[in-house]
Amino acid sequence: MQPKSKDKAKTPRAYSYIRFSTPEQALGDSERRQIALAIKYANKKGLELDQSLTPDRGLSGFKGDHRKRGSMARFLKMIDDGEIAYGSMLIVENIDRFSREPFMDAFASVTKIISAGITIETISPEASFDRQSMNSPQLFMLISQMQLAHEESRKKSERGKASRASKRASARDGVIFTRLVPAWIQVDSDGNRKLIPAAKRAIKRMFELKASGMGVQSIVKELNSGRYWQPPALLRSPAGSQRTIAKPNPKAIGVWRESYVKKILSNRAVIGEFQPHVMKDGSRVPDGDPIVGYFPPVVSESLFNRVANRLATNKGSGGPTGRFSNILRYLVRCGYCGATMTFIDKGKPPKGSTYFKCENNIRTGKCRPALIRFDEVLSLVLDNCPKLVPELVLADPSNGAKELIEATARLEEIVANEAAMENQINNLIDQIATTSSSRVRERYEERLLAIETTLEISKSKRKDAEAEIQRLSVTERDFTNWKNELANLASELKKGRPESRVRANQHLRDLIDRIDIFAEGFPELYDASRHRVSRQLVEVPVRRSSSKLRHYLRADAPMYDSIIEHLDQLSQDHFPDLGKSSEFKEFKSYVAQKRLSREARFIRISFKPGQSIDLVPPKSLADGFRFVADGKEMKWSFCETSVDDLFGMFQNNRKSNDSSAALRVSRLELRKNPSNGKSRKVGGKASA
Repeated sequence: MQPKSKDKAKTPRAYSYIRFSTPEQALGDSERRQIALAIKYANKKGLELDQSLTPDRGLSGFKGDHRKRGSMARFLKMIDDGEIAYGSMLIVENIDRFSREPFMDAFASVTKIISAGITIETISPEASFDRQSMNSPQLFMLISQMQLAHEESRKKSERGKASRASKRASARDGVIFTRLVPAWIQVDSDGNRKLIPAAKRAIKRMFELKASGMGVQSIVKELNSGRYWQPPALLRSPAGSQRTIAKPNPKAIGVWRESYVKKILSNRAVIGEFQPHVMKDGSRVPDGDPIVGYFPPVVSESLFNRVANRLATNKGSGGPTGRFSNILRYLVRCGYCGATMTFIDKGKPPKGSTYFKCENNIRTGKCRPALIRFDEVLSLVLDNCPKLVPELVLADPSNGAKELIEATARLEEIVANEAAMENQINNLIDQIATTSSSRVRERYEERLLAIETTLEISKSKRKDAEAEIQRLSVTERDFTNWKNELANLASELKKGRPESRVRANQHLRDLIDRIDIFAEGFPELYDASRHRVSRQLVEVPVRRSSSKLRHYLRADAPMYDSIIEHLDQLSQDHFPDLGKSSEFKEFKSYVAQKRLSREARFIRISFKPGQSIDLVPPKSLADGFRFVADGKEMKWSFCETSVDDLFGMFQNNRKSNDSSAALRVSRLELRKNPSNGKSRKVGGKASA
C-alpha cells in the first residue's frame, strides 16, 4: 500500500536540503558549497532540482532544532499532508547535514521519509537510501554514518563544555573569559579591559537621565543628538538566518536604539559584574555567583540600583517622551469609571487650551464627555500638596534645598540597595534549597547571613534619612516661603523644559497615589435606600456660614452628594414649615441640578500612604478643602458655597426665568393679535 502522498502530489521531485549549525558559517562558504554540490549532483543524474526548502541557517542538527522549527520540520509536515510525491528525492551533502541527533531520533526521521516512498540521496559519499536499501547491507552503512555523526558532535560538545567550565573557573581568578566584551570596553593586546572615555560619559548620562524619571525614548533622542558616543554597528548573519551574530563591527558606527538602552539599563556589567551562564534544557541559566570587578565599572552601584528601582516602579507604564506636556501623567483617573484621563491639546491660548477627558469616553463613548482644564487641575494639585518641595524640581535650588535634594538622593539609594539585597537573599535561599554540595551550601549560608546583617543596618540608616528629610522639608519652611517656591516652580514649568517637567512628575508620583477627576460633580445624590453607609459620619468643627451648623465629612470618600440630605436636616432642625413649601422643593431641585453639573467639579487626591481629600477649584459649587496658613502653621481648611449663596443664586435664576416667561407671553399675545399696541387707520386718518 502506497502512502497518501501519492493521492495529492503526482510528479516526483528532487529537493535540496541545506543546513549549518553556527551563524559564523553563514559568513563563510558552507551554504554556497552545499548548493553548488546539489546542483552538480542533480545535473549529473538528470534531475530537476527543487530549491524551495530555504537553508536551515544556524540550527543545530545535534539538538534537533532543524527538525523542530526549520525547513526539515516543514518538509516532514509536507509528507504528513501528502504534498511530497511518491518517488521524490531528498538530496543532502552528507548524512550529518540531515541530522546529528542520537541514533534513535535521527533514524525515526529517516524511516518516516523512506516509508513515504522518498529516497534520501547523499553526495559524499554518493549513496541512495530507499525502501530496498533498508533490507540490504547498505542499512549498516547508514547506521554507522548516523552514529559517527552523533558521536563527533557529542565529543565536540563535551570538549566545549569542559573548556568553557575551565574558563569560567579561571575568570573568577581574574583571567579573561572571552574577548567578547560590552561595546563600551576595549581589550588591549595584553588582555587588559579598559573603558572608552566617551562611552563612559554617554552611559553615565543615560543612567542619570533615567534616574531623574526620563523615558527611554527621550533618552535615545538625547544620546543621538550628536553630543555623545555612538555604539558600533553589529555584524549580522545574512537575511533568513535564525540566529544573529552579536559582534561589534569596528568599521561601522551605529545609533542608539530603545532596545539597546533598555538592555544597558538592566545590565550589571555597567557596575563591573560578569555573570557566567550555562545551557540547561535549552535555556541559558546563571552558573554560580556573579564575578564582581570583572569589568571596569561605568556607574556606581547606588546609581544602578536607583535606576533598577525606578524601572521596577514604572514597569508597564511606559516612559515620558517628547515635550512631556502632561506633568500629571500616570496619576489622573476618571472619577466615574476609573479609566485614564487623556491629555488633549487644543492649541495655544486665547483660542486654545489643554484639557483632560476620559479615555473610556473617547474610545467607546460609554462615560461622560465632560472636559476639565489641565491648568486648573495642576494648580489645585500644586497648591494643595503639603509635602511638595518645589526646589527639588527647580534647576537652580537654594542651599537649603540642596541639602534636601542630597538627603532625598541618599534615601533613594538606601531604598534601592535594600531592594537589591532582598533579591540577593531570595536568590541565595533558592540556591541553598537546590544545591547538593554541603560545602557550597555553607558558603551560601555565610553570604546570606552577611547580607541579612547589612540589611538590618540599612533599615536603621533609612529611618535616620527619613527623619532628616522630614526636618528639612517641614520644620524649616513657612507658608510664605513655600508659596514663593510654588510660584518659582510654576514659572519653571511654563518654560516647557522636559527635564524640569519630568522631575516634577516624578516628585508628584512619589507623594500621590492617584488623582480622581469629577468633571461634573458627584455622579449621583444620596439615596437612603441604597447608600447604607451615609450615617457613618465624622464631625468636623468648621464654621458653616449663616447656618452655624457643623459640617459632617464622610470618612469613606463617598461617591454621592449629600447636599439635599443636609438641606432637609437644616429645614427640620430650624425651619420646619419651610420644608413643606413648594418653593423649598423647587430650591432643592435647583441645587441638585447644579451640584451634579460642571459647576460643582472637583478632584480627589489620594496621597501616599492612604489619605484622601477633595479639592475644589475657584468658583466651583462643590464642597472640599484647601491648604492654607494659620499663623505659622499650614493646615487644611474646609471651603463651601453657603446655603445663603445657593438660595441667592436660586432667586436670581427664578427672576430671570420669570422675566423670560413674561417676555415669551408678550410675544405670544403679539403674534395672536398683531394690531395690539399699534396705530390703526380710520377713514384715511391714523387713530391710536
